[in-house]
Amino acid sequence: LGQYERADAIFAEILQSRQLKPRLRTEVEGCAAAGLINQGRLDEAEAMLRRVLEAQPSQDTLVLAESNLSVVHYFRNDYERALEVARQAAGR
Repeated sequence: LGQYERADAIFAEILQSRQLKPRLRTEVEGCAAAGLINQGRLDEAEAMLRRVLEAQPSQDTLVLAESNLSVVHYFRNDYERALEVARQAAGR
C-alpha cells in the first residue's frame, strides 16, 4: 500500500508499449486512473477516464470508468454529479 510512485512507473511503462492492443490500453488506463484518484490527482484521473469512455470500451471497463468518475466528482464535493454518474454505471 502507498507505493504510488512505483505504480505510476509500472503503468507508464505498460502504456508506452507499442505492442499494447488498443482495448488492453483502455483497460490499463482505467486502472491507472484509480491510482491517480487515490493520490488526489483528480484532474489527471478525470482526463484519463474521459479518454477511456471516448474509446468505447468493453462493458466491464465502461462501468469501472464511470464508477471511478463518480468518485472523482465525490471528492470534488459534487455529490449530485457523483450520484448521477454512479447510477448511470449501476444501470448498465
